Amino acid sequence: MVDRIEYNVEHAKEFVDRAVADTKKAVQYQSKARRVPLLVHK
Repeated sequence: MVDRIEYNVEHAKEFVDRAVADTKKAVQYQSKARRVPLLVHK
């Protein structure tokens, strides 16, 4: 039982780490996408 809990906690941590990295990438892409139209219109 304890092994399963430990296993699930480890996998949850990996999932959260990947989600944090993906969120950071998404924020970068979104900020770049906002800048492009401003540069095109000037």
